[in-house]
Amino acid sequence: TSIEIIGHPQGSKIEIRENEEIELQCRVSNAKPKAVIRWYRKGNRFNSESETISEEEGQDSEGEKTSGRKTVTSAIRFRPTSADNGAIFACEAEHPALISKSPMRVTVVLSVMYPSGPPEIEGYIQGETIRMGQTVSLICVSHGGNPLAEVVWYRGDEQIDFSYYTTGRESRNMYTFVASSEDNNKRYRCKAKNTVSVEPLTADIVLSVQFAPDKVTIEGPTEANVGDTLSFDCITTNSNPPAIVQWVVDSRSAQENFTVRTESERGGWETRSNISVLIGPNDRNKIISCYAINNDLGETVVQTHTISVLYPPGKPSITGIDPGTIMDEGQSRRLTCISMAGNPLATLTWYRGDEIIQGTTQDDDETETKNYAQSELHLTANYSDNGMVYRCEASNPATAQESGPLSSTITLSVRFKPITIAVKSDPEVPKAGKKAYLFCETGSSNPTANVIWRRNDGLSIENQGEIRVRSGPFGGNLTTNVLGIDVEARDHGVTFICEATNEELGESVNDGITMTVKYKPIFDIDPTDTIFSVEEGSDLVVNISVRANPFDVTYRWANPYNENIPNITLDSDNIPRIYSIQNLLNITEARKEDAGRYKFKVNNSEGKSRLKIKIDVLYGATISDITDAVMVVTGETAHFECVVDAKPITADTISWSRVGFDMEGRTSMQNGTNSMHLTVYNVSKEDAGEFLCTANNGIADMKDTKSTFLLVRQRPRIEESPANSKAASDKRKTAVLTCRAQGTPDVVFSWSRMGSVISQEPEEDESEEIEDEKYEIKYNVIDRMTWESELHIKNVSSRDYGSYDCIAQNEEGISRYAVYLNVTSRPDTPTLLNVFNYTYNSVYLTWIPGFDGGHKQSFIIRYRKKGSKTYQYVDVHHSSTNSFEVEDLKLGTKYSFSVKAFNDLGDSEFTSENVAVETLSYLEGMVKPEDKDVERTISQGIILTITLVSGLLLILNVILISCYVKRRRIIRMNGSSVAEGGSTNGSTKSATIEMYAGSSYNETMSGETLSSISEKSGSYTSSSVDPIHGHHHHIHHHPHPLPHNVPPSGGASTGAPKNNGGHNTHHHHTLPSSTSHNHHHHHQSNRRSHRREEESMIDKSVCSDHRHHHHHHHHLDQPTVMGAASTYLVDNPPSRASSNHLNYVTMPRRAPHPRQSSTPSEPLMVPRESSIEDQGRQAYIQSLGIDNDGDDVVGVGRGIYASTLDIESPIKKTYNGLYVP
Repeated sequence: TSIEIIGHPQGSKIEIRENEEIELQCRVSNAKPKAVIRWYRKGNRFNSESETISEEEGQDSEGEKTSGRKTVTSAIRFRPTSADNGAIFACEAEHPALISKSPMRVTVVLSVMYPSGPPEIEGYIQGETIRMGQTVSLICVSHGGNPLAEVVWYRGDEQIDFSYYTTGRESRNMYTFVASSEDNNKRYRCKAKNTVSVEPLTADIVLSVQFAPDKVTIEGPTEANVGDTLSFDCITTNSNPPAIVQWVVDSRSAQENFTVRTESERGGWETRSNISVLIGPNDRNKIISCYAINNDLGETVVQTHTISVLYPPGKPSITGIDPGTIMDEGQSRRLTCISMAGNPLATLTWYRGDEIIQGTTQDDDETETKNYAQSELHLTANYSDNGMVYRCEASNPATAQESGPLSSTITLSVRFKPITIAVKSDPEVPKAGKKAYLFCETGSSNPTANVIWRRNDGLSIENQGEIRVRSGPFGGNLTTNVLGIDVEARDHGVTFICEATNEELGESVNDGITMTVKYKPIFDIDPTDTIFSVEEGSDLVVNISVRANPFDVTYRWANPYNENIPNITLDSDNIPRIYSIQNLLNITEARKEDAGRYKFKVNNSEGKSRLKIKIDVLYGATISDITDAVMVVTGETAHFECVVDAKPITADTISWSRVGFDMEGRTSMQNGTNSMHLTVYNVSKEDAGEFLCTANNGIADMKDTKSTFLLVRQRPRIEESPANSKAASDKRKTAVLTCRAQGTPDVVFSWSRMGSVISQEPEEDESEEIEDEKYEIKYNVIDRMTWESELHIKNVSSRDYGSYDCIAQNEEGISRYAVYLNVTSRPDTPTLLNVFNYTYNSVYLTWIPGFDGGHKQSFIIRYRKKGSKTYQYVDVHHSSTNSFEVEDLKLGTKYSFSVKAFNDLGDSEFTSENVAVETLSYLEGMVKPEDKDVERTISQGIILTITLVSGLLLILNVILISCYVKRRRIIRMNGSSVAEGGSTNGSTKSATIEMYAGSSYNETMSGETLSSISEKSGSYTSSSVDPIHGHHHHIHHHPHPLPHNVPPSGGASTGAPKNNGGHNTHHHHTLPSSTSHNHHHHHQSNRRSHRREEESMIDKSVCSDHRHHHHHHHHLDQPTVMGAASTYLVDNPPSRASSNHLNYVTMPRRAPHPRQSSTPSEPLMVPRESSIEDQGRQAYIQSLGIDNDGDDVVGVGRGIYASTLDIESPIKKTYNGLYVP
């Protein structure tokens, strides 16, 4: 069951106009029994005679009729009134089922629209009087209405206020204003209207405002003569009530003739009053006042009128300048004109000639007090004032009735400079070489001007021209000066200035004329500046400025051979090397033959001009001739000459020099035209040598140097150097013995052995080679004083070893030197180790290499910090070097250094003397090391470097292990193995691999690092010297514990370890691109001395490839411990080729086992060059306790060692370092 008012939701508002019929329908649906509908208005029963009730069968939700249920609809009609506005109409359903419950109810609200009530005005009562200036508030109120009315104020027909507001059931609009005279009798209307109103409802009032007149005016004459009767009117403006007028004449009350009041259109009254006044003989001024009084308001307005009684003034007088005074132009004077008495006081007027000019008069207050009129004229004299009459006139109304104004005059005399000046030329455009006249005419001047000529280029004019004078205006004279000139080209563009001066004033005026002269071309260049220079191969642009008028000029250049040079434009094709563009001459890549005199021809319509210039091509100095070697006897004087081809040649172009020679004290030099002579006095044997002539004139940074020799006759001196005192060769090889000598004249050699001459000196051809089956002699000329002989001994055998004599002889004598041939050996120890230079982080060392032992030698530098027990090493892989810079040292730290040599056969001893040096304690150009920021920056850089390098090394180790695993897998797939001898206990391979990466920092192998390694390997000590055995333990990049059994000839060896006195290990790594380096390590221990050779060939299929690396080597010697771990060196990857990082692989070392003999069916190694050598190498590896089947070859680098087991497809086992158990 539901209830609703059809068409209107519950609680909705229904808008409807007053008295307009409305129908409301209430429907109660699906009730059983049917419901009874009741209507309520404002809570009271509402019975409408028009109510109709209907019923129908109920319906379910699907629209089907339901039996027994009824739907009842009640409709009422009525016309609402204003009282129904806001009334709530309710429909209730009564039903037996609702007896104990609240009835069903639905409501609507009526909004009845009806007009508002008429407006009412509050705040003013009709007829009430308001004073002008009073604040008035008018309130308009409109009651009732739906909606409430809009309330608007009008002043007359003009809307003035729309700002109404509503409260409750009324609308209000308050208009506040200040009453003025215009509000008197003004109608104010209020209009109220809402949307229902047909016409607005109004209410209005008329205001009554009292106000006084705001102005009083007196009309009548202002001047009068004695005896005149004058009439005056006093007129007031609008007033309410009308004003009362009173007259006062000369401070006395006077009676008016009549008074008239007239009603104003604006409300109020205007008053007019009239009076008559007689002018007496004693009156000077008559004062009349009119008072307008408003008694109701208590206000009075007054106006005063003054009548002047007229009397004529006295004659004026002029002061400020004496008659006959002469003024200078620009001078200022103040003229004063005074006129006494007169009523009113005189009006003073200044005249210049007949022209009125403005003067300055006194204030009226001063005039009344002083009883005279005064006017001043400020005058600045100019040329037009000369002879000018200035006049002052005095007048007032009285003079107009008599003979006219009175006056006084003065005439001026003025000195002035010429008013104008003008210059002209005849002819206007003269030609060079012709005559021209310049005319200078001045304006009037008093006195006559002095006229002169001058030029703006500073040149003087001797003839000042002819002077002509005639009378001019303003009492002055006109002057003309005529100047005749012989025109030259230099006059073109020059301004001729005419200056006219009034000498008494010391002032002048100027005018000028800029000459336009026609002339043939002129070269704008100093004759002494016609020489131009250019360096050979450089470009030259010669710019010759040309002046001409007219400038329609043609140019032509010619070379020194009178050949015309092409004149091109910028867009020309095929530009030649030498060309011209108008006045520009361009020479590209100047050559010597371009030098000479060039001709430049220019012409225009006025004529032709020619110019010659010289071009010098400068080129660098070359030595064209030098004295050949000069041979003298001791005590004689030697003369040399050096001839140079150069341009230019100065005193400093040629110089003689010789390193270490006292050139200043022992020689004299004399310059020639293009040569330098050198004289060497009192020559001694020590003076023999090379002298250098150097030619340099600073052109193109080109320097030429040639040498000559001073030869002093002396017997040969054979060089007794370590390199030449020994020679070495293996059997069946060719040995080379070298003998070098210095002497003059030419030196010849011979060789002998055990008193037998091997060969005779060549007779003619010095380069002749003497050969036989056993010996070959080569003869070389090193320089003019040095000669060399090489003895080649072929197929060396044991009987060839020994001493050989080298005999060097010339005309002055003979020398003999023994050269020893021996088998190849390790190199000799270097000598004379020296610190050449050092910085804050590096030391530069030099030394003298010893004999290389017959093999290419390299060097190892050993150093350590003061107080440190750990050495650090640097490899120097250049056999010919004798110097090296050790870097990455610490600031302000003391180091000691030594050096040794090594070759394929072993190492020399380190130099016995340790050279010590302390690095600088500050960075040059930076702060001192006391500043902790320096050390902090360095430490941060080291930490970062260590971190990056460690990461890269870890990656490298992973790659190397991967390569190793792949190769091992291939070996097993091939099913091959290598028979290995072993001990009765056999060996066990470790499944654990531990990696250790070193650091690039010099402190990497510290005691802490060694201790760490010792803990893992169990085979290291950290002491420097074994106090019991005297062993020297030195760090050398990888430790080398000695094996138990090392055969002296490379063969296998078994048995218990022996006390060996020492051993040499030689490591030779051959690198890609023919780059190699050697490691020669000498190890002192308590065992027998051994020499082992380990050779590694290149494997192009290895995992890494780089061309250079160097190591810091760390050697620790100690007796072998069975079963201890072994550490193998792994070289750096290519990306770290220049670093000092160390890579280690540590493995449990297997015990050494006896070498088992191999059988043909199970070869030990595949032969390469010699199976004997291979077996020796393999036996050596086995003696180190490493299997050669590849399982223990861990830490693969660049080199290769063992061949594979399969001859058909060899697989090479790669490694890069020394494997030490």
